[in-house]
Amino acid sequence: MKVIIGTRSAILTKDTVIAQGGEAIIHSDPGNQDSFVLKIYHARDQKREQKIRHMLKGNIEFPPRACPPLSIITDEKDIFLGFQMRRLSNRFQRVRKMFSKGFNLDHGFTTKVKTSIFYQIGKDIEKVHPHGMVVGDMNDANIMVHEENYNVGWVDVDSWGFENFPCVVGTELYLSPDLYGLDLSKHAPFEPQHDWWSFTILL
Repeated sequence: MKVIIGTRSAILTKDTVIAQGGEAIIHSDPGNQDSFVLKIYHARDQKREQKIRHMLKGNIEFPPRACPPLSIITDEKDIFLGFQMRRLSNRFQRVRKMFSKGFNLDHGFTTKVKTSIFYQIGKDIEKVHPHGMVVGDMNDANIMVHEENYNVGWVDVDSWGFENFPCVVGTELYLSPDLYGLDLSKHAPFEPQHDWWSFTILL
């Protein structure tokens, strides 16, 4: 498949696929495999496209550890497909790895180290909220942690909620009970306290 990343073209094949999920496929960027990845959505969604384009206007201040959209991806007919974002190194693991005693022992994840990691996460949340933004679907898969230097990375930033673009998904295990049963796609219920609820469950 030929795509346009900003002003350059690239060919995506099954060999460039590095991950797949319910809403998108993640490809390595053929132009710079070590630095960038490409998120290609399964289905076109006009509201999602508007949200990504709004993010790219530069009016939103993301935490430095986040991986927000960097460039729009379209097909040759200028139809929106997804976006390019920074690639985290293979040393980054999903924060759920810290639930494993073996992983913690192998990589030196002591209580002190994990406290430092959650301090990073908490400081990022504190920076996000004053800008009218919420993480919303905060869970053990979209926060990454480096297995050697213990730095944090945020992925799936395109789901974060702000202005007229709410977060429309949630992970039940980390979702505040007052949001149970709501159709998140038809409401904008996420507020800062919901991020802190999810943070506390993770902690």
